[in-house]
Amino acid sequence: NPAWLIDPAGGRILAANAAGAALLGLDAGSSPPLLDASMPAIARLRALASDDSRDGDAREEPLVFWARGGAVRRQCRVRFLRDGSSVLAVVVAIEERGSG
Repeated sequence: NPAWLIDPAGGRILAANAAGAALLGLDAGSSPPLLDASMPAIARLRALASDDSRDGDAREEPLVFWARGGAVRRQCRVRFLRDGSSVLAVVVAIEERGSG
């Protein structure tokens, strides 16, 4: 499943597995891209990161990323890692189930 480690405040993907990089059209081996702050996924992750009432709990969220081919909407499992003032989001796309 596509997966990313995202710094919501900085708007940066810190790491991605091969499926996550391919989904967003990231170049292997390049430096982590700075994401547009208005990307719906980043805006939602920032809002969720500000709510620490469910720290450490994974939650499912529909996230919309902007990729080279356009907008990509995926249901994702999101968990936040906090270290002092730093907050990172571990985001894993949930496998889509076919409808027939």
